[in-house]
Amino acid sequence: MFIFGHAGLTTLTARAIQKSTNEKRIDYRLVVIGSLLPDLIDKPIGRILFQSRFESGRVFAHTLAFILLLISMGLYRLYRYKKIGWLVLAGGTILHDILDQMWMFPKILFWPLLSGAFKKPAHTAAKGSLNWLSPEYHRLITDQHTYIPEIIGAIIIIYFVLRLNKHHGFKTFLKNGSIF
Repeated sequence: MFIFGHAGLTTLTARAIQKSTNEKRIDYRLVVIGSLLPDLIDKPIGRILFQSRFESGRVFAHTLAFILLLISMGLYRLYRYKKIGWLVLAGGTILHDILDQMWMFPKILFWPLLSGAFKKPAHTAAKGSLNWLSPEYHRLITDQHTYIPEIIGAIIIIYFVLRLNKHHGFKTFLKNGSIF
């Protein structure tokens, strides 16, 4: 999944949680950051800095250990200061891993408990006339399980942006992360 799917579906989920719990402290800036955080960390590590070692965009920040670290920091901040920001960030990251179906990659999800998590995968070229694209972008164009969540996520983001615009809420969003 790409940016729109992660950000849109996670924002909608956070909004549903906010509505059902009447929690007023959800910072949607942290929701969006959390929804993208594993890729923001892992893509540069696995695809750019250490490509010869990993050649994968799913390494350390896609693990349960990373989520538990965020939750631990969140619980500490909640207990000590009554702030939920780190828990919101952790929630966005959890939803990212769910949307990435990380249970299909147990060696990565349960790193460091399982060995061989970050072995360089065997390279397979994309088939068809679009083989010049990386496999991820090829999936975006040809796989309905990739492009449908992206379209839905884009629609959700457009909806929230239009609502913010209608209610003159961009300043409020930028200042405190509130969307309504």
